[in-house]
Amino acid sequence: MDVTKLSTKGQIIIPEQIRRGYETGSSFLVTKVDDLIVLKPIKDLSLEEKKEMKELNKIWKEIDS
Repeated sequence: MDVTKLSTKGQIIIPEQIRRGYETGSSFLVTKVDDLIVLKPIKDLSLEEKKEMKELNKIWKEIDS
């Protein structure tokens, strides 16, 4: 079991051994069940969803800078 922290920007680093097999830019569905946070990989996005994700990524990059 690894320990990580929540940043001031709301980001959490997923330990390397857990994120192996996922590419940079992979999409995840995030849900909360009681005190458990669950990340579920999303494999097949529609063209519209991919477009929306690109727009969201652009917005997040602007927020980060």
